[in-house]
Amino acid sequence: MLRTAFPSVNLICSDFVLSFDAAAMECAINTLQRYGQQRLDVNITLSAIGLIWNVSDTVRSPAVELPSEARDRLWLKLLDCLLVLGTDNRSEVRTSALQTLFKCLELHGNKLPEGTWSSVLHRILFPLFDRIKQGPEAVSDNAREEIQSIPFTTHDPQSLWADTTALAFNSFATIMANFKEQLANMQDFGETISRLADLSVDFFGRAGDKSCAASLIMFRQLVALVKDSSTANLEE
Repeated sequence: MLRTAFPSVNLICSDFVLSFDAAAMECAINTLQRYGQQRLDVNITLSAIGLIWNVSDTVRSPAVELPSEARDRLWLKLLDCLLVLGTDNRSEVRTSALQTLFKCLELHGNKLPEGTWSSVLHRILFPLFDRIKQGPEAVSDNAREEIQSIPFTTHDPQSLWADTTALAFNSFATIMANFKEQLANMQDFGETISRLADLSVDFFGRAGDKSCAASLIMFRQLVALVKDSSTANLEE
């Protein structure tokens, strides 16, 4: 049934998504998340993530008539979907979902209002790192067996989660480098900087070499962000 139904979902979310209203868009996101979370066929999961990227592009497209409030709500719902899949027990699913999540932010970040940026950080990115922090401790015995059955892996959940941590930190560092002005203009900028600093220090103290290096890269971008913000305030 799963493999029979998914081609129809693929067709609808590829060829007809531009005609969706807000309710249909929300239904599509919910459906794709369910296909992404199923565990019978990982290829369908990865295809669902690809379709989520397609829907995200449509949500932010000016060619689609949506109220701004609905557009921002759908955008956050879509990112939340990628957050869930980005902390999946399957490493290839995590990688694909996180790459898609940060690619969405990088491509559409300039279109996001200040309030949405704050929501992205506090509702998506901070919870993402909280879940990644749990890492292999949250992996069930069944999930460990799944990991060990994947060919050409290290068969080491700790190493696979370290790769996920490094990907998340490096991607976040890129976002901070590319959207300094948007982040600096947030009303809760000071609180956000404090949480990001704590996050970097926490991961640096508990993780392996890959994660430590990535957390340092993000911390360097954090310092640059604060420095640029301070310079801008002095010039004003």
